[in-house]
Amino acid sequence: MHVRGIISALLVSAALVSGCDFLRAVAGRPSSAEVAAVRERVAQEKAAREKAVADSVAAVEAAMKRQADSLAAIETLRTVPGLAFTRTSLGGIYGSAPAEKYIIIVGAFANPAYASKKAASCEKDGYSACIVHFRSGLRSVGICMTDDPVMVTDTLEKLRGAGVCPPKAWILINE
Repeated sequence: MHVRGIISALLVSAALVSGCDFLRAVAGRPSSAEVAAVRERVAQEKAAREKAVADSVAAVEAAMKRQADSLAAIETLRTVPGLAFTRTSLGGIYGSAPAEKYIIIVGAFANPAYASKKAASCEKDGYSACIVHFRSGLRSVGICMTDDPVMVTDTLEKLRGAGVCPPKAWILINE
């Protein structure tokens, strides 16, 4: 019995000196450091999942805002008189048309030389320019071609404010 008491005393003193890790090791259980590492990994995984959900929600909200802005810009293009015209409402386009849906028209000319001169002037100022030939015989000079209705309305407003294009500039809806 005395040996048993000594062994018990040794086990108790080892547990007091080394903490629970000794008893966990004897029992084949993970140490406190291993438990802490698992807790940390689980917390990091949870934080990563929460961040992924938040990022996904933010992306959906941004997409919804872009869609709402696009719808508002399209409504503006349809309702503000003199702001935008479709190519069919102008009698149609002769020859090839630009691929983009929206084009800011900065001038319309019956004389092809004037249209070419205006296009060259726009390109000299740093804008990509195109000449759109209408069936009526007019040649319109377009800049800032895009498929984004928000961008085209914002750009037209900025160009008018900066004096880059005439106040009567308008948007061709190329559909």
